[in-house]
Amino acid sequence: IRDNGVDGWPTESWSPTVHSDAQDRLFIQGSGESLWRVFHDNQELNYEVLLSEGDAAYIPKGVTHSVESMCPRHSASIAFSDDPEIIKA
Repeated sequence: IRDNGVDGWPTESWSPTVHSDAQDRLFIQGSGESLWRVFHDNQELNYEVLLSEGDAAYIPKGVTHSVESMCPRHSASIAFSDDPEIIKA
């Protein structure tokens, strides 16, 4: 995916971006693997963890992180918010 893209999607679409979300999230790794990096003070790497099939991670709102697909994968991300409209940070 990183080298060739997928069905016309540019490879840049698959590059991990450092970001935070405006909602608490639960991430469930269905298949494949994802490398999660969590940052301290928006720049210094705090830790990283490799999620495999069946793993789950809770990401509190405002936590700066990035996610990299290590291979083709399926996953789900569930946002939790008191706001009736979910927005991207």
